[in-house]
Amino acid sequence: EEYVLVPLSRGRRQTTGGVDSGGRAFIRHTGTIVDNNRHHLTGTASAAKQFRPNGPLITSGSLDYTHKPSGSTLGIGASNTRRFGTDVHAAGRYNFYNKGGTSVFAEGNYGRHFEGPGGTGRPNYYG
Repeated sequence: EEYVLVPLSRGRRQTTGGVDSGGRAFIRHTGTIVDNNRHHLTGTASAAKQFRPNGPLITSGSLDYTHKPSGSTLGIGASNTRRFGTDVHAAGRYNFYNKGGTSVFAEGNYGRHFEGPGGTGRPNYYG
């Protein structure tokens, strides 16, 4: 069973989908969950399936946050390919100082593959 949380009544929403020339069907829904003077949060959910030749279902979702006054960001997401595993990722940037072309910040990134034919992989990260 798969469940997707999507914004229903707030902010801007956009749903796209179709079938490309290679026989891949896809649908994607993006919505703004919070958007005010200080915070912006966007969520995205998508699914895709190759039909010619038959391929696995791919589902994914992500959240992207921006703290507007500082420009700091955080993004998290996951993508699952049926029978091939799940990839998760997170990335963030914290701006300590950002004025007049000068910025001081810290950033980090984390990613990892779980399950699938190759098993769970080692985490990949930096900061």
